Amino acid sequence: MARPLPSDLADWWTRRATPVLLGAIGLSVVVWVLGMVLLTRLDNTPAWWPGVDPGSPEVIAEAEKLERAFANQVSLVREPTDAEGADWRVRISQKSANAWLAVRLRSWVESEGGRWPSDIESVRVGFVGRKVTLGARVAGAAGSSVLWVTLTPEVRQDGSVWLRAHGARVGGVPVPGSWVLSGLEREVEKHAPGATESVSLRAVLAGEAPLMVEPVVRLPDGRRVRIVELAAGADGVAMSMRTETGR
Repeated sequence: MARPLPSDLADWWTRRATPVLLGAIGLSVVVWVLGMVLLTRLDNTPAWWPGVDPGSPEVIAEAEKLERAFANQVSLVREPTDAEGADWRVRISQKSANAWLAVRLRSWVESEGGRWPSDIESVRVGFVGRKVTLGARVAGAAGSSVLWVTLTPEVRQDGSVWLRAHGARVGGVPVPGSWVLSGLEREVEKHAPGATESVSLRAVLAGEAPLMVEPVVRLPDGRRVRIVELAAGADGVAMSMRTETGR
């Protein structure tokens, strides 16, 4: 069984990462978009979308391996780099990320009090250059379509984490980003009530406000794990981390 993540990390997922994800894949956004664009090419599966079988023993093992490894790395007692803490790096491959999304995402969301949209069939992620593509296959009356958005993550000099949305599509049809951004906060409030009280999701994805001002996870023993750098690559995402001594 996968080792549970530290409580502060789970809390961060609940308050920040989970609302962003649920907002980006919200069912009402898709229904809204489908009513405003031509019903052509909507059922196209984008080329980046990976085929992943959530029932495959290999995929299940990969998802559990990632969850265990990440929890272990975050909690590991490390040799200090200097008097204030230890620097380290972690890389999550596209294969591992999609295995976790296919196998563990829904149960994670529900265990943290979120409500999974009933028509979301699957969620996948892709990495192209320094951009992250996040998509969801959504069931509708005429079949299923893939809604996807392209984002760039960034850790700025002051330590804050930012996301910038570059565009959105339904299948092969480009969708004005303003349509998606306008509906995101409504979806977040529906599936994770109260999550937008301290952050405007629209502002975050428009690049007007940070996702996290201080990207720190506090461990039970008083140590802090900080995200120092975050960069998407050709086949995954790399994070530079720092475990700081507790004070």
